[in-house]
Amino acid sequence: MSSKFKVKLAFNENKHFFNGFFNDIPFVIEANLKELCKFYDFDLLKIELFSEEGLDWVGLFFHKTIDGKVYIFSGGRFGFSGFMPKNHKYSVSSYLPLIEDQLDKIKMGSCSLALSFLADHAKESAAIWQTSSISYLIADTDESVDQDGLCFKKAKTRSNLSRSLKKAKKQGFLCKEVMDYESFESWHKHCHLPRIKELNGKEWDFELLLNCISNGSASLVCVFDHQDNILGGCYIFKSRLVLEFFMMSTPRENQILGVNSILIEHLYLMAKREGISYINWQASNPPEGPLVKFKKDWNAKNHTFNIYNKSFSNSLDKSFIETNFKDCYIFPFSELKK
Repeated sequence: MSSKFKVKLAFNENKHFFNGFFNDIPFVIEANLKELCKFYDFDLLKIELFSEEGLDWVGLFFHKTIDGKVYIFSGGRFGFSGFMPKNHKYSVSSYLPLIEDQLDKIKMGSCSLALSFLADHAKESAAIWQTSSISYLIADTDESVDQDGLCFKKAKTRSNLSRSLKKAKKQGFLCKEVMDYESFESWHKHCHLPRIKELNGKEWDFELLLNCISNGSASLVCVFDHQDNILGGCYIFKSRLVLEFFMMSTPRENQILGVNSILIEHLYLMAKREGISYINWQASNPPEGPLVKFKKDWNAKNHTFNIYNKSFSNSLDKSFIETNFKDCYIFPFSELKK
């Protein structure tokens, strides 16, 4: 192993644990991580990667110990933390052998280390650990909004998007960012739960989302009618660089009124006004289809980020993950036995 590399793991959160640039993306913000750790019973790990030029990468990760084995991972259904580039002189893959040497000193179960989509993934190699990838759909704020409003093609020409937006504006719907309990409860009951039922999806826990508003960087943007009824809304996380569309929930009967269109326009204008560079629509499952087309119509483009995975245990299987790691990505599911 080249002596020019050094890896530092910090399992204890001392007063310098969050020093640096941990406001760039929502899931490296201390307050958001604390709420996730409290809800899911996780702890935090910081990994710093050094070259001869100094600090090259710094990353925040979750870890949990089960039956004496440590499982390290970057996130899951709720979003991803991971390595953020500092100098970015060398690829994270260059450091993986040294990271593995450090982890061999611990009784490990598995390790899954993501890189932020802000990193240059072209430098990375998949030849060392098992590499998987996740694709986010992300809009560049400056390419989507100018001083006159939305400026991308679908918004400026005749399209389903522009027609839907026009329909909503004719009805005088009002968008507001809210953080009070009553508005959140109303949206959760009348929009989120009905929409999840329509999709046959998995609802988000009320208390987790509420606590991320109270203590983290989350908020809720809702669309109101003239009677002050909430017709739909989007639960968001904000950071210095990214506005995260965490959960957009509008019942189908309100979507046909153009509610989502006026909601999204409001969010794009918010990102521009607050100097946020990227609008993250997150991943789509399946990765192709009407939902992906809808996001791309709003000027979102694919950004793929790598996740380096290493299993240290032959006992890792799908049942174990489902039982112990709700909502988490601790190893590629497709590679595990049932």
